Amino acid sequence: MDSPLVMISYQWDAQDRMLKLKDELIKAGYKVWMDVEKMEGNIDDSMSAAVEKASAILMCFSKRYQESISCKKEAQYGAFLQRRIIPLKYEDYQPTGWLGLMINSLLYYEVHTDEIMMENLPKIIKAIETPNLPPDSDDPPTEAVPVSPRDIKSFDLKACQEELQSFYEQEMGTVQLLPWGQDVVDMDAIFVNLTLAVDENVSSGGAGKALERVEDLLDLMGRNGKKVNRVLLKGFAGSGKSTAMAKIAYDWAKGIQDSSSKDKVLSQFKLLFILSLREIETNETLTDAIFDQILPQDTVISRKDLEAFIHAHGKETLLLLDGLDEYPMERLQKKVTGDIESVLANRKMRDTCVVVTTRPHKVEDLGEHHKHYTQVKLSGFSEDNIGIYITKFFKENQKAAKGLIKFLLQSPSIQVLAQIPVMLLMLCLLWTDAHKLPDTHTALYEQVVLYLWKRYRRSSDVSQKDADIEEVLLHLGRVALDGLTSDGKLVFTENDFPKQTLEEACKAGILTKERLRSKLNVCSSISFLHKSVQEYCAANYWASLVEKDADLFQSYLDRIADDYQVFAQVELLTFCCGKSQKAASVILPHVVQAFKHRTEEILRIGNISYAARKDIWPLFRMLRESGLKYEAVHSWFEPLFQSKVVEIRQNPPLSLEYFHHLVRIVSKSKSRSILSEVRELKLFCGSGSFGLIVETLDEMTQVESLVLSWETEVLVETRPSETQVAALSERVSKLSNLKDISVLARHRLDISKIIASLFRGSKCSVSVRKIELGNVEYDPETMGSALKKQTALKSLHLTNVVQTSQGASQMLSQIRSSLREFHIVSSPIGEAVCYLKPVMPSLEEVVMTNAKLEEDHVKTLAGFLPMAGKLKHLDLSWNNIGSSMVKLAKQLQHCPLIHTLTLLHSNLRQPGVIELTKSFQYMPQLVNLILSMGLSGQVGPSSENGFTVLEAVFKSIHYLPKLCILDLQRLPVPEGDDESPFLVACTSAINFDISNLKQRRQEKGRAVHFGFVCRPLRSDRLPTLRAAIAQFNEENKPNEST
Repeated sequence: MDSPLVMISYQWDAQDRMLKLKDELIKAGYKVWMDVEKMEGNIDDSMSAAVEKASAILMCFSKRYQESISCKKEAQYGAFLQRRIIPLKYEDYQPTGWLGLMINSLLYYEVHTDEIMMENLPKIIKAIETPNLPPDSDDPPTEAVPVSPRDIKSFDLKACQEELQSFYEQEMGTVQLLPWGQDVVDMDAIFVNLTLAVDENVSSGGAGKALERVEDLLDLMGRNGKKVNRVLLKGFAGSGKSTAMAKIAYDWAKGIQDSSSKDKVLSQFKLLFILSLREIETNETLTDAIFDQILPQDTVISRKDLEAFIHAHGKETLLLLDGLDEYPMERLQKKVTGDIESVLANRKMRDTCVVVTTRPHKVEDLGEHHKHYTQVKLSGFSEDNIGIYITKFFKENQKAAKGLIKFLLQSPSIQVLAQIPVMLLMLCLLWTDAHKLPDTHTALYEQVVLYLWKRYRRSSDVSQKDADIEEVLLHLGRVALDGLTSDGKLVFTENDFPKQTLEEACKAGILTKERLRSKLNVCSSISFLHKSVQEYCAANYWASLVEKDADLFQSYLDRIADDYQVFAQVELLTFCCGKSQKAASVILPHVVQAFKHRTEEILRIGNISYAARKDIWPLFRMLRESGLKYEAVHSWFEPLFQSKVVEIRQNPPLSLEYFHHLVRIVSKSKSRSILSEVRELKLFCGSGSFGLIVETLDEMTQVESLVLSWETEVLVETRPSETQVAALSERVSKLSNLKDISVLARHRLDISKIIASLFRGSKCSVSVRKIELGNVEYDPETMGSALKKQTALKSLHLTNVVQTSQGASQMLSQIRSSLREFHIVSSPIGEAVCYLKPVMPSLEEVVMTNAKLEEDHVKTLAGFLPMAGKLKHLDLSWNNIGSSMVKLAKQLQHCPLIHTLTLLHSNLRQPGVIELTKSFQYMPQLVNLILSMGLSGQVGPSSENGFTVLEAVFKSIHYLPKLCILDLQRLPVPEGDDESPFLVACTSAINFDISNLKQRRQEKGRAVHFGFVCRPLRSDRLPTLRAAIAQFNEENKPNEST
């Protein structure tokens, strides 16, 4: 039997994609007809013949398709002959008029991109073989979306809102404090704002922005100025992700009931759906999930009506998807094209605001799809909000509240746990009974679990021995461990547990049972109170095996084979080390081996970038939890320090303290210290970490390079005391090999006492090659005195440290003549530039950006350049160079070694730049030339001619054989069309169209347009430019001037 003929009806803009579709259909065995050469002759006859022979018509519709007379004829004739019409949506366009009437009751398939078309190809082929479903079909295919206006009109929005409101107020309006009791409090009475911030490293917009409320997640703007519709809320276990989603849903429901309490952000959404991803079954549609998880069984809402309304009102629908880390990610990675997968991958509902929650380590599992999301970090409670929560919890006992707050301030490792909302609740419950807490995580979780058991026994009069409790915990732990180490299983069935164990654990609150409704049956899902509780129970069982069954213990460890899996199971491993030192003696060498490749170049502690996979902080946390002595771990840890470079950051917040535990056990040992091998130490500190720094330096006696950087504000109450400053200075002064020292701060930090103490007395405590200071305050006179003693100083980098030119003079007047690098950024140097004269003969790098230099100061500096024969790098950006550029350009002839010249936003003028091109012949080593004309933000009429400057540069470029980067910015475009043939030839060779700049200038009227010409023109295009210049000169030999 012959294959059916398929006709592709399309508008010419979609031809390339439809040709690809045609090829795929031919491969699948179909005969395909489409107009690829614009039909000639009698167009109507050719078109009608094709329609008459076709058994199915693929209609690739778009706005241009609807406007096309030929397309309209094809479509209407096909409908008249009752051919099978299969709409293909080429762009985000809602058809109206004749086209809307024809296809709005049909099912369409998206072909927005080649990738989406290929994903939908099997469905399109299936549709070719399947008759069109009538508009009133009860079960339309899940992969396509009905958009019948009749369905939208019949949808009862108010009834749906009322059902959602009832569910959210009942299920999310209260918080159950005690898992085994009936004590609940209103959401508003206990909820405390969480710490939220847009991730500045990966987000598509709003980088670094702190959010005041959880509702602000829904009102983010991207870098393109458009509203963000995909938000990924990431936070560690128990950080409050689910509570944040529940709060949004509850507040929305309150606004539906009472318009006076409507939140401005939430009021833009007519419908809100919050779904648990872990409860969504394979192939379950979004509508199915809404009916299964939210709407009542006796709902008055029709599935088809709801689906049509959501599709038509995407911008007024809010979708909260909770628990991506508990969702089978292979569905995304295998490009499953179900409803939920399409939403997560941004292939569907693109105009709908979707918020997805996940743990951080699962972000990578999104693969290429994470680029669609603006990522927001949730850090649980801030220190202030911890206090607010405790005060709310102990509202009837403020003495207890103050006692717990004081304890947490004195126990930073436990205070970190208090940032996790669920753990802060447990801390409050434990404090209620005992008014004290243990100091390790493992001991704390042990108390939490035993507390739940004992409270359950007391409340139900159950007599049970501790041995019986331990037996039940081992049963739970076996199931928990199998789940975690096999497929990360967090949700179980009743059949996974012994019946008696399940019943008791549920009553105690260690396990939770939830009845799940589905179309086929009613079942129960079992999960632990929190994932960290599951991890503790699993570790408790696993640690017991090290004595009972060593082979089984090892088999579980072998499942955690690499560094990625170590991060995924960090809590499990840490708890196991805390439960048994013998287990720790097996686990720690295993983890060291998994992390070994991360430390080949540098040993990093603190999560600089998870994606980079260079961090090893979990190892030191496991060591701390185990309590093992240095003698037991020395041989395992020694290979990690082979690079002799250590970098510690405060993310997680206790990274320095985790590492400091190694410092402490080393200090108590008489064995050789592996820390004495460290040569370079970078400490990115937090507020109040001076004491840890001092003790760390005590053991790293051979350090040659030291970086101290405070990434958070040093609060008044945590600023170092004079004793701590003296101790730090003393430790640094004992570093006999110290050559480089950097003190940096993100927020302003006064280090006057450190400088005074470090460089005190007639003889300097340390003699260094490099000093780097950033965003710090000090006494200029003291600093000048210190610099005078630094006879070996080669490099001085100062950023935002000098407040006045007088202070700069006090400091720079003491610089020794051996200096090679001088960088001063965002600090007014002014007339103090004169003090650079003695050091010019030795200087190789001079960077003075935003240094408040005026024309007279630049002329002074230019006068020193004949002495700067070694100068290789000069950067005077963000100063007012102006007319002094002429003198500067001439004096640069005395710097034959210069390879980088940067002059951005420095008020350069045409004569100065042209003078610079004349000096090119004296700068044969120039590699990077970066400059711009005018000042930043300057617009308005100008007599400057960017074409003249560009031509002068190109004509002299043959003097620069090593040039790799040519970056010319903000060249003003002239009024007239007067660019030379030479310039046209050059710019044509590098595919730069000057006419674009002229046209844009004309659009702006008389305002000068500052173009970005050749920015940057890198080495791969420079040979083309040089060849074009040579060819032009060859063709225009008679013209000597050219």
